[in-house]
Amino acid sequence: MIAWANGCGALVYSDDGVAAASGPNRSEAERAAYRRLAEITPTAPLASFGSSDLSGAKVSQVVCTSNAR
Repeated sequence: MIAWANGCGALVYSDDGVAAASGPNRSEAERAAYRRLAEITPTAPLASFGSSDLSGAKVSQVVCTSNAR
């Protein structure tokens, strides 16, 4: 799905799909994954604004390298 170095990878999901993305830290990786999920389901951007309960989107897993910022 994704590959990264010196940062984090995040996997998010909703009833409508799954998306993964990477970033230099946990929050940036999650934000990027929610943006990708938004390409599948229009309610996913709500999760980026703190309304993940309304969007139905959840973080499944975040994995970071030891030198993530």
